[in-house]
Amino acid sequence: MQEDRIGRRRRVIADNPGSHRTNAWRRVFAYTILELAFVWLGHGAALALEIGPITAPMRADDPRLEQRLSVRAGRWYVGALCERMADITEGAVVANERDGAADPRVIAILRDITLADAMNALRPLLSYKDAPYIWDRYGDAPANRYVLRRSLNAQRLAAEVDARIQADFEAECAKLLRLSRLNNDDLKELARDDAMANNMVRFPRVAEAWRMLGDSLSSDMLNAVLRGAQTLTLTVADLPASGQRFVTTVWSEGQHTILTPEGGRAEAPEPKTIRVQVDHVGPSAAPVLVIGLPHAGGYGYAGGLPLLRRLSIGYLPAWILPADRARDPREDAVLPRPSFEPSDQPQTENLAWRLTQLARAARISVFCRLSHPYDAMQPPAPYGQVLSDWIDALGRQRALMQTKWQSDTLLISSSGWITHDADQTTWRTEKALRKSLRRKDGMTFQEVAALAASMTDQQALTIGADHPSLAFLRKPGLYAALGQAPDLISHA
Repeated sequence: MQEDRIGRRRRVIADNPGSHRTNAWRRVFAYTILELAFVWLGHGAALALEIGPITAPMRADDPRLEQRLSVRAGRWYVGALCERMADITEGAVVANERDGAADPRVIAILRDITLADAMNALRPLLSYKDAPYIWDRYGDAPANRYVLRRSLNAQRLAAEVDARIQADFEAECAKLLRLSRLNNDDLKELARDDAMANNMVRFPRVAEAWRMLGDSLSSDMLNAVLRGAQTLTLTVADLPASGQRFVTTVWSEGQHTILTPEGGRAEAPEPKTIRVQVDHVGPSAAPVLVIGLPHAGGYGYAGGLPLLRRLSIGYLPAWILPADRARDPREDAVLPRPSFEPSDQPQTENLAWRLTQLARAARISVFCRLSHPYDAMQPPAPYGQVLSDWIDALGRQRALMQTKWQSDTLLISSSGWITHDADQTTWRTEKALRKSLRRKDGMTFQEVAALAASMTDQQALTIGADHPSLAFLRKPGLYAALGQAPDLISHA
């Protein structure tokens, strides 16, 4: 109930007509105090101070903030990372599990930095202007307790961005539909200054696809598809002339074969149906309108990575906070190659390992918030490259990346986290799962079935990837059958 009481008390203060009298009083504090609240703890009341960056006076009052911290590369739940910080401070650092502050996952490579510097880097990694994560301080120095909290605006941010992505996606589709109805001369004229029109001129198949959709579907049907409420299978023979031309164009662009019963290849039959749907593919997490033909695969005709790039550019200014540095001179340095690689080199040179190499070569720490599909990336080693060039190349491989600095820590983020965070379980669920898996007898069938029933398909895939003993959850649809088929497994 502690957090609930915090929220209620804060609202009482904010709604108090006389609260303006407290503003001048708060400004006399040496620390940056953004809000004041009383929190009932146990049988008494503890003063909770909402603080900004950990300042020099705070460090002087609480020597624990000067303790050194090193963390090897790995994808950490923020809650687990705060528990690691708590290990060196006798439990002084924790992330709030009720408001979701403990749930994001980050790659952390911390190289002998102070606890205060780590806390000062973690908060802005997760925060946006007007949607911050906040350190609340309880108690009196030198026995303070620091709790990372996710503000209400931060809790709403993902849903707001999802709505923005969907609105931009539908607006893009509406424009493409309008452009497809122009004659070729008008389209070419418009293409001089309009990127979407230029794309239609360069790739006539895009214009044909949208003419087909406009001629074949009502507005309500198209909107249902764009909003993910419906997937359509259209019969080629019933398509209008524009649809026939589209299918002919796509089919003629490639050679399509099928596997014969004898193990050979044969020419595939021409498609009798096409499929129209919206998908969310890859790290972009943005919707993509896909039109697919049997044996020819599917192509995207709106949305996807270009949509997310536009969104990322728009949100970058909101991610750069007043205390952040947008650039650092070290970004222009060439990363030297070490005389030898340490013995902790993994078998798979994934993104976390490459960031470890970067951190060692540049003598910095790194906090990285990227959506989980980036985990499988195997970028080249950063040695011999300019730091900023390597990051830019990494971003071009997937989605636009954003960087900033806090002290000697490089912060990296991509807007893809906004929708991919929903594919992960909470830190509270993960903690309970780890506890169950540590038992000698493992997890019971009932526990596995209950876990599976509580997750979305993508969360099940993520859990299966994180825990080898639950890898069967990665098979789509299998976990949903567990409750009806208890003989499948007895223990995981």
